[in-house]
Amino acid sequence: MADPLFYYIGKGKLSWTPTGGVKRDLGNVPELEFTPELETLPHYSSRTGSRTKDREVVVAKGGTIRIVMEEFTAANIAMMVMGTVSADTLSGGDAIDVFAVTEITGQIDFESTNDVGPKIDMTLYNVSFKPGASLSLISEEWGGMELSGETLVAPDSHPTAPGKVGKMIVVKPEGAIE
Repeated sequence: MADPLFYYIGKGKLSWTPTGGVKRDLGNVPELEFTPELETLPHYSSRTGSRTKDREVVVAKGGTIRIVMEEFTAANIAMMVMGTVSADTLSGGDAIDVFAVTEITGQIDFESTNDVGPKIDMTLYNVSFKPGASLSLISEEWGGMELSGETLVAPDSHPTAPGKVGKMIVVKPEGAIE
């Protein structure tokens, strides 16, 4: 039986812990998408005139994540341009060294805060991010920075989930029947 209490309008907070770094809030993130990806190997029977598929197995698993950040902090911009942040003594602001790093890896934590539907929290233990679109510095609209990333297996040194990709926790809505 269908239960409309499980219909979902997603909202939440996204945090980032860079490898070897400190966890921080990414600010307002209006878009967060996780796409599971599978590679399969089909098998075809040769017992008939035309080949017919009789089996298909998964040979590789992975996933991608896409986020859009709206808060133009130095740390967020540095993620977008694969940079590092340091103090700029002349301006008193932050300096970003563009393309200073070749890889941005770390853990993503999503804490669901939605009012409609189940609460779905997600942790991806090891994500490798790269810029997902252009960085628009002139616009008539609210700005956003899009990053895309690949989910990777957590290294053996991960404190809570070595060898794992991630986890999701689903808390059903009050009064919902499953």
